[in-house]
Amino acid sequence: MRALKIVTLSLILSFGHLQAESTAPVSGANPRSESMDFILREVRYDGRLTDSQARFVVDIDAESLAPRGARVSLFEGEIALLPAKLPAGLRIVREGNQYQLAAAKAGRYRFKLELIAKITRTEPWNQISFVGPVAGIASVAAASEASAEVQLLAGTPLDSNQSGPGSVRAVLGSDRTVALRWQSRTAEASHQALVACDTATQVRVTPTVMKFTTVFRFDIVQGNLAKLAVLLPANHALTRIEGEQIRDWRATPEGDHQMLIVELIKPIEKSYSLTVYSEQSVESTPFQSALNIPQPQNIDRESGSLTLLAEDVLVEAEVAAGLRQVNAAEGAFAAYRFYGRPLALNLKLSRVEPVINVANRVTVRLEEARLLITHALSFNVEKAGVYTLELSPLENGLVTDVRGDGIEDWKVRDGRLVVNFASRLLGPRQLIVQIERAQKQFPEQISVAPLHVNNASRQTAQIGVASAPGIRLKTTELTGVREIPAASLAGRNDEMLAFVADRPDWSLKLATERLEPRVIADVFNLVTIGDGLVGGSATIRYVIVNQGVREFKVQVPSQWKNVDFTGPNIRRKDQQGDIWTITLQDKSWGGYTLVVTYDEQFDPHQATLALGGLHALNVERETGSIAVTSAASLQMRENLTSGAIQRIDESELAETDRAVITRSVLLAYRYGVGEPYRLAM
Repeated sequence: MRALKIVTLSLILSFGHLQAESTAPVSGANPRSESMDFILREVRYDGRLTDSQARFVVDIDAESLAPRGARVSLFEGEIALLPAKLPAGLRIVREGNQYQLAAAKAGRYRFKLELIAKITRTEPWNQISFVGPVAGIASVAAASEASAEVQLLAGTPLDSNQSGPGSVRAVLGSDRTVALRWQSRTAEASHQALVACDTATQVRVTPTVMKFTTVFRFDIVQGNLAKLAVLLPANHALTRIEGEQIRDWRATPEGDHQMLIVELIKPIEKSYSLTVYSEQSVESTPFQSALNIPQPQNIDRESGSLTLLAEDVLVEAEVAAGLRQVNAAEGAFAAYRFYGRPLALNLKLSRVEPVINVANRVTVRLEEARLLITHALSFNVEKAGVYTLELSPLENGLVTDVRGDGIEDWKVRDGRLVVNFASRLLGPRQLIVQIERAQKQFPEQISVAPLHVNNASRQTAQIGVASAPGIRLKTTELTGVREIPAASLAGRNDEMLAFVADRPDWSLKLATERLEPRVIADVFNLVTIGDGLVGGSATIRYVIVNQGVREFKVQVPSQWKNVDFTGPNIRRKDQQGDIWTITLQDKSWGGYTLVVTYDEQFDPHQATLALGGLHALNVERETGSIAVTSAASLQMRENLTSGAIQRIDESELAETDRAVITRSVLLAYRYGVGEPYRLAM
């Protein structure tokens, strides 16, 4: 064979000497204008590859722009050009291992050349490489005998589906290099791949599924692999695979197993890693089955490891064959090594029931139109984790909010609250559930019941009860709870009653009472007497106790004109005779300030004026003061006083009242509890 190759190479070199002419420059050619005056519009290579020869037909479309001739580089590398009939005016010139195309005159030329490239042997591949000319379009198409494997080493490959097996089509890059390698089927057979595999399988056992993660590390000692095959047990569900340069994969049932075929984009030669994820369902516990793991196919040697992890199950493992137990890593309960197949491991599974301890901090708050109950559940899950919690009963309430770390979703179903978590719960956790109960009428009694965590081993509770202002609560019936001081509650806010329960089946009933409001009014009258006109204002300061007030009634003297009321959140002002009703948007708690303004005309030469006279109705007690100022030169004297009113000094007026007076106070009075007063001037 080697002698045959030497003869072939001699023939190639002979052909090259026959085709190449003298290296003397073309008459009239200008070498400096080579790239500008000679253009190769398109170069196409059509190759035929065998185990002993690489032959190409080159189709060239060229154009010379120089009237007196030009030259352009054509090929460079270990090639030989076969004799060809060139168009008139064209010659091929050889300089060392470089071929140039020379044109004696301007013109467009279309011709074909045939060349043979020297084959370099790189086991198990045949390989060629040479440099072509600079062209607007440069493409290559090559096919091997008997559809042997062909690979492109330079350029951009086109659609492989159109090329067919054993062939390539590509567009050359800016480096102009034609580089290919191929091997015949004889070479493939003589260099069959020698592959070793290290298989590392991790099995995570849960009460419902066994999850397999198998990593195959292939070591290719000889040859290459274009596809991989893995045998999967029939009861495995393949979830996904991971690896580099995967073109496609498929798993097909074959009798009592499945065959996974992974096709690669290009063959691999040294090493490769493939990860396969699969699952085997556990129908019910207790469960007993042989453990089968995925197995690589078409390999010469296999070794590996098997690691078992358990979540919420007790596992008994019995080695049947092929495994040697080793020290397990942290978090695993068993680990094994093996150095070949077959291997067998029998497993017995039994569920570990979780132990849940719950401490509930219940906050009950009664408002006029609704009852709010907040359950702050602090629970601890031991021995086995859980993914779902069920809580009941809901006591005809509406669950408005559920909060906690790791909650995926929650829903109310058949009178139970079902809370799903995104990950397994094990250890301490907190869950807050808010329940709201609407009340069309104010209830005479409310009842509070626990919120049980189903299957909990122990449940305790602390209950704190609060109410909105104006509502009083009393304990009427206790079952399974005892009352404690409110100050001893954990995280107390405004709760006035406190209870503790050490068992889950407790209940609590409370009597309710809506308190009547207690209202006290203090009135400051500021009277300014002008020339024929009295201008006045009355500031009513209400003190409200026990209950909120939404409506105020005020009696004003009939002689007052242009009466107006000013205050926050006034919704409506109604008058009936000398009584005004002021209605607010919402109840006012604690206190409210209402300002009344008015005016009154009189004869400035001689008149008797009745001052003050405004009264706050439906109040428990009314007190007040009167300050008289003047805006004109008038003589005033007190004419008549009666009732619980007395003269005071200006300094005895309240500081807040003196702050709004801008003129000198001529007279000042104070009245208190007693008969209605009268002041004439």
